[in-house]
Amino acid sequence: MRSEKTSRDIAIGTEIIRETYDSSVLSRMSGRAGSGSRYGAPGIAFEVMAVDRANASTILKPDIVTKVTKSSTATQVDAVTMQAGKVIERIQYKDTVSPSGVYKTINQVADGKYQQAQLKGTIEAAEKFNSAVKKSSISKTMESTGISHNTTQRLGDKFTGQPLNASNLGDAIKGSTAVAVGITAGVEVVKSIAEVDSLC
Repeated sequence: MRSEKTSRDIAIGTEIIRETYDSSVLSRMSGRAGSGSRYGAPGIAFEVMAVDRANASTILKPDIVTKVTKSSTATQVDAVTMQAGKVIERIQYKDTVSPSGVYKTINQVADGKYQQAQLKGTIEAAEKFNSAVKKSSISKTMESTGISHNTTQRLGDKFTGQPLNASNLGDAIKGSTAVAVGITAGVEVVKSIAEVDSLC
């Protein structure tokens, strides 16, 4: 009986953590270009979550901070990682999982658009991009953030008021909870927006 109660309490606690974190992501999506579109919102959710995950991994290194760029319409750099005030990495996040989206990213790379940026994607985007470039002359690869497109899609739909997609719900809940449990409110507040327009 006690074990059932413990399991129930853990489940409730996990759900509270997930909902709290989801609300935090949704609140920080406002004002970013594309967040109001049902097609752009998942990508914005991904940016927020990916930055949070990056900062959670360096929480014991306060001089290393990853921030989304100040400009809401930056096209080549979504975020920067800074150490002691100096930029050590420029990041372009990708949540493009459709064949056309993957093809577009490959063409952008071929045209030299992201020469100075590290590509980082959702699990699915990275897998599809890396698989596709193996058949080309492009050497650039995309690093997986460990965040699933199912999670970003669910949050994007929630932000834009789309109906719940039951087929994505299971994996999406696991994904956002996994990110949430390693992230504190302090990380979200302290490591958030890059104040350097020239980085865009």
